[in-house]
Amino acid sequence: MDRNTRRGFAVARFGLYALTFLASAAGSRPLPPGQLALLAGLLALLCALGVAPTFPRASVRLGIARIAAELGLTFATSLLANPSITWLLYFVVVAEAFLAFPLRLALGIASAGYALAAAAMLWWIGPLHPREFLETMLSTFTGFVFVGATSRMAANQWRARRELEALTTQLREANERLRAYAQEVEVLSAARERERVAHAVHDSVAHALTGILMGLQAARRLLTKDPQAASERLSALEEAARQGLEEVRRAVRNLRPISLDRKEGIKALEHLVAEFAERTGLEVAFHADGGNHLPEPVATLVYNALQEALTNAARHGRASRVDVAVRVADGQLTLTVRDDGAGASAVTPGMGLEGVRRRAEAAGGSLRWQTAPGEGFELVLTLPLPQAVAHG
Repeated sequence: MDRNTRRGFAVARFGLYALTFLASAAGSRPLPPGQLALLAGLLALLCALGVAPTFPRASVRLGIARIAAELGLTFATSLLANPSITWLLYFVVVAEAFLAFPLRLALGIASAGYALAAAAMLWWIGPLHPREFLETMLSTFTGFVFVGATSRMAANQWRARRELEALTTQLREANERLRAYAQEVEVLSAARERERVAHAVHDSVAHALTGILMGLQAARRLLTKDPQAASERLSALEEAARQGLEEVRRAVRNLRPISLDRKEGIKALEHLVAEFAERTGLEVAFHADGGNHLPEPVATLVYNALQEALTNAARHGRASRVDVAVRVADGQLTLTVRDDGAGASAVTPGMGLEGVRRRAEAAGGSLRWQTAPGEGFELVLTLPLPQAVAHG
């Protein structure tokens, strides 16, 4: 639980203790001085337990012993003070149980608290008023359920936020390690090989981290609405981060995306599109016309170009829809990627686009793009195919 929530819980607890004392000292039926002094002592002990760490970290047994002591003091207080106020003290114990302990243990603590509250009510109301007793215990049960459910939701939200922060830190550290690794490869490699490795790492890292970042933003929005869905989204992003790291390592080793080993040609491109849409939440349409098999180096080049186009649509274009078309005809392959993003009056090609353009020209093809403010971005890659494939 964060500091502000913990502080608010403490203020509510001590305010309730103060209200109990004031109601017993200056209410319609004030306690005699001796009983009032005993009540003050019991409330002081409850305050001392409240100052102690609320949520057990080192030992569950110590936490159970602490909350059992609090239950006993609350029961003694409810026997002594005005029952119209003291039954609220049990809510503090119920809230602590559902915030700090596993669900089954929290339910046991809440059941014990409810039994003690019932015993205190019998002490005050007596067996001669069964209807009043049942009405009081029904309202108490409703309060227990509300406090328990609310506290459990708060605990789940807090844990989901902790998981999100931990995963974000891990991704940041992994990104730093990847950058350091890319720099090390750049120093040790020859100039041409250094450039190829840098482009391969950029293609994998930028695409993977863009999808993960957008997924994390969606998970953060889900934290307050649906912690369970946020936790499931975090698990999926964790697996995506592992795949991205594996992709980078493989790219550094032999500069071929690992997805091209798992799926062939057009199927690998379709898988890339589907995976990107799932991570980012963007609407992506894919259409292929022609053969499925793509030879090297065409397959890797087309895959990297599609990675770059999708990444730019999500990261820079602020697009909501992307259309991808692959056409194999007349001895060449044409990849067209069009998004509905913000567009721009001019484009300064970065490492990704420039690298794809150079490799396309080296392979006898071309890479061109066009954009304008408010008209999105369109990228067209054209590559010649070997005769066996072109006539295949």
